[in-house]
Amino acid sequence: MDGENAATATRSDRWGQPVRTTSDACIAAVDSYYEQFLSYGRNRAVILQAPLHDPSCVLANALAADFLASKNHSKASTLLAAAASSLENSTSYEKAVFRAISCLVGDEKDDDTAVERHMELLREFPKDLVSLKRAQLLCFYMGRADLSLNLVEQVLPQNENESYIYGMLAFPLLELGKMSEAEKAARKGFDINKHDLWSQHNVYLNALGLLMRVYVRDHMGYIEDRLLMLADRLEDKSIWHMEWLLDLSALWALASINKIHKAEDLLKSMKSRIYSVSRKKQHTMQRGILVGIIYNSVFLLIYHVSKIFRFTSAFV
Repeated sequence: MDGENAATATRSDRWGQPVRTTSDACIAAVDSYYEQFLSYGRNRAVILQAPLHDPSCVLANALAADFLASKNHSKASTLLAAAASSLENSTSYEKAVFRAISCLVGDEKDDDTAVERHMELLREFPKDLVSLKRAQLLCFYMGRADLSLNLVEQVLPQNENESYIYGMLAFPLLELGKMSEAEKAARKGFDINKHDLWSQHNVYLNALGLLMRVYVRDHMGYIEDRLLMLADRLEDKSIWHMEWLLDLSALWALASINKIHKAEDLLKSMKSRIYSVSRKKQHTMQRGILVGIIYNSVFLLIYHVSKIFRFTSAFV
C-alpha cells in the first residue's frame, strides 16, 4: 500500500511533506529535530525519540541513523536497516530521504553519490531545508562551495520567506569571496530569524576579519572593547564548528584577550571533531584547516613585519 494514498496512515512534517506514520508524537519529534538541526541546537538527540514512537517509520529511522552515524556506527546501521525493512510502504519523500542518507551511513559511504542524491531529492522536494543543510555540509567537507551555492539557489524561489534559508545562502557566498552578497543575505536572514546561526556566522567572520586587520596595524587600543564583546559571544559553544575559518579566527580572538582556557577548550573540540570522521573527510578538513592557518599566519606576519618596519624607520 502506497503511503501517499493512505491518508489515515500519514502525517505531514513542518514543510508539508507526507510521512507514513500514525503517531503524532513521532512527527513532533521529527519537527523538533528539524529546528534543532537548522539552529545548531543542543537537543538534536530528540530525533532518537521518533523511532521509539513509531519503529516502522522510515523517515524517523533514517534521520536517527544519520544523527548517530559518527557517534555509534552499529546503532546507526541498525536504524538504517529498520528503515529499509519498511521502505516498500513509505511515501516517495521518505524513499528519497532514505536514498540520500544511505550513502552516509554504513560500509559503502560515498560523499559524491550522497550529494547527487540530495540534489535529486531537492529537485522534487525543494522545501526540505534539512536535506539542503545536510547537502551543504557535505559540500563544505568536499571543498565545493560552488556546488553548495547552486543547491541553495535551486530551492530559493520556493523558500524566500523561510527561516534559515538566507544563512544557507550567505555561507557559500562567503566561502567564494562574495563578501557584499554574503552580508546582504546574512542581514536578510537576521530580519527573518535572529537565531539563524549561519547568518550570525557571516557577521562574526566579517567582524573578526575587520578587527584582525586593525590589530595588524598595531591599533589594538582602538578595538579592545569591541574585541572583548565579540570574544564573549564566541565563548558560546553553540556557534563552534560552523566553519573552520571561524573556529581559527575565534581561537585568535580568545587568545588575544587572554581567555586561554576557553581557547584551549575550542582547540580540543576541533581536534576531537577531526578524529571522529572518516579518513577521507579528515584529509579534506586538514586541507581546510591549513588554509585557515595560513590565512591567520599571514595577518600575524604582516603585523610583526610592520612593527619591525616602524621600529627601524625611527632610526633612519
